[in-house]
Amino acid sequence: MSTVDVNCLVGHWPFRKLYKNTFEEVQKIHKANGITSGYVSSLDSIFYNDPFEGDEDLHEIIKGSNYHHVLTINPMLPEFVQDVKDGIKKFGIKGVRIYPGYHGYSLANSKLKELCHVLADYNIPLFLTIRMEDERSDYLVRPNKVHMDEVGSFIGRVPDNKIILLTAFSNELISIKEAINNHRYVRFDTSGLKGP
Repeated sequence: MSTVDVNCLVGHWPFRKLYKNTFEEVQKIHKANGITSGYVSSLDSIFYNDPFEGDEDLHEIIKGSNYHHVLTINPMLPEFVQDVKDGIKKFGIKGVRIYPGYHGYSLANSKLKELCHVLADYNIPLFLTIRMEDERSDYLVRPNKVHMDEVGSFIGRVPDNKIILLTAFSNELISIKEAINNHRYVRFDTSGLKGP
């Protein structure tokens, strides 16, 4: 049985120095822990005016490996649907990752419905970032909190999408267990399960 990491990130975090943020270092950590593959997103893309530029760099970094490219999308930017289509064509993406807390939108925003429709058409999962790090560490930039009642409602509105929740705490997942259990495909990573 293979173990896959669905929450891989490479690149630079603008608020502090990371010491294991290259693809080679991620692979080394994975190998040491019996992880055989992963779904990789670009940290740089979160903060670029045009996230696609960071994904172009990521594509060059991971091409030829057994890791899967997850495209960063900010649905508040123009042409985000075209970016998804270009990501499929140019990079062979295996997922789309969103950061509503950092990009400042609600999961009830109509642009999310449009994004989910496109992803369902291409059978591409949506990676929904609940948080990037402990909120107490955020002092320069305070991302909006992604509220779990909003996540639960969102899950209910997109029954045809595959959704992967990232960095949610166990109590947060329990609070929306009905929405998770009623959906045909909601998964979550384990990185936040040590939290409250």
